[in-house]
Amino acid sequence: MKYLFSIFMSMLMVSAWAIPENNEEASELSAGDYVQPLVIRDSNDNPVELPAFGEKIILIFYSDPEVPKRNAYFVELMKEARFNDEDNFFSYGVVNMKDAPFYPNSLIRMGIRREERKNADQHVKIYTDPKHIIKNNWNLGDVNNEFALVLVDKDGKVLFKQNKELSKEEAQNLIRLIRKTIDEDRLEASNL
Repeated sequence: MKYLFSIFMSMLMVSAWAIPENNEEASELSAGDYVQPLVIRDSNDNPVELPAFGEKIILIFYSDPEVPKRNAYFVELMKEARFNDEDNFFSYGVVNMKDAPFYPNSLIRMGIRREERKNADQHVKIYTDPKHIIKNNWNLGDVNNEFALVLVDKDGKVLFKQNKELSKEEAQNLIRLIRKTIDEDRLEASNL
């Protein structure tokens, strides 16, 4: 009888384990969803609200520090486009520190400050998420060892989200979407 009870309890635990995983996948953030502003950390570990949220169209590069060069082609396209020179757009990085337990947070922040100084002419800003604040509150899904991109309009509507590396075609399409969104927002603002 004890043996049967053990088997039953094991089966119950295994099935209970599987349920949350399926629910997480079903509700993962996607284009068309709305997100809320959050408090993250700057490169000096000070709390800061998501910059420009609700004021500008934002593109967040949510990166695991173990894969900083992923989406390098898209990053180069962004530099060429110079969207951060636009008055209604702001892009910035948020480093997913929680999924990099072997890297000391202070070392990551030091690297972030160096990158910000090196790319100051591109208006590069990089923030940190040491506790999965964005991942959990926006339900980004599995972002471990990933370089996610999230494009959000001024109303908090997600226009684009992808966790995996973009193909060249996807990168070019996203550049076109950003340009179109910036232009439409500018036109709408001029009609007010």
